[in-house]
Amino acid sequence: MPREKRAKARPAPAPQVIATEELPPWRTVEKIRFWCPLCGMVADEDRLDGSPYPVKVKRHVFGGKLPGGAGFMRYLPVQDESQPRRIMARLAELAKELPARLTLAEYEEEKTFAGWCREARRRFGLERDYDVVLHGLTLALTEQAGFDVTPGELDALFHNPLADATPEDTYADLAAGMARALSERAKHLPYYMSLDETLAVATAADLAQIPVPFLAVEAEVAGALKKEKIRRGTKKYREWMRENAEKIVSIAREEFERAKAWRLAEAKARLREWQEDAGRAANYREILERALDIAVEIHVLAEKKIPAALLAEVTQAGEALQKAAGNAAIVERAVGKLEEKTFEEYVQERGTPLVKEAWEALQG
Repeated sequence: MPREKRAKARPAPAPQVIATEELPPWRTVEKIRFWCPLCGMVADEDRLDGSPYPVKVKRHVFGGKLPGGAGFMRYLPVQDESQPRRIMARLAELAKELPARLTLAEYEEEKTFAGWCREARRRFGLERDYDVVLHGLTLALTEQAGFDVTPGELDALFHNPLADATPEDTYADLAAGMARALSERAKHLPYYMSLDETLAVATAADLAQIPVPFLAVEAEVAGALKKEKIRRGTKKYREWMRENAEKIVSIAREEFERAKAWRLAEAKARLREWQEDAGRAANYREILERALDIAVEIHVLAEKKIPAALLAEVTQAGEALQKAAGNAAIVERAVGKLEEKTFEEYVQERGTPLVKEAWEALQG
């Protein structure tokens, strides 16, 4: 019987493209930034016209509760960016599962601080006035002024003036309160006095000293001379010194190395304290500069010029902190010199007469 011919394998058909009429007529019309009232996290999304589901197509998956705990927002994983229609169809299915209260309407409030507070209360479901003030100001700075800031940062930098503010205040009220708070920050400079230049010089001079009394050498030599009944200054003493100079110098060197190690450990501990204070001073300077940037933006919203006196105060405080932080380098250089100090240098500078005598006898 003739063998039947096998049918040739055919390639799988190409995936069908979803018809255009089945897709929702969505298009990106604006960016929306979500703020978490609790942790201050931010999520930037594309606003799709006519869709209650905010989404931005990207290669990551994210799941989390929307502000107020209602529903979830999600990034769909995109394996093939050439198939946006399938992605949009999937979004349409997800949108049907969301409650109607997640529908995001266009922001129509007037661009005043009170208007942003009303928007924050509506958008995030806030109840406390302080939370409303905090998030209302955040919305004003980010969406109206285009200045990137978080509610947590505003709370950390301007807690007192914002705690006294109300949702009915104006930008001018906020600007005045922030100016007073920033002025107080500029006058109170922590870690400045502990980084005084005179104190740094005194600390460096103290750390440069290595107290080595060479008591072990003195005791060793005194015992040997007494045992052999040798008097200092005699010919026999000079001969004895030449014979024992190497041993005496060895004992003195060991005593010096022990004292240097102890002094170096103490010096490094004190240097760490200086460096930590210098780091805190530099951080406080950055806080002042950041607070000034925020205060400037608030004054711009209030259509006011920031006071020249306040600007001078913050600038001078920043320069003072920068100079104070640099004083830690004086102590650091002293510790470096201490590490490089050798036994030979110490003998020439601060050696006792006995150690110098033994050193000279060994050299020559």
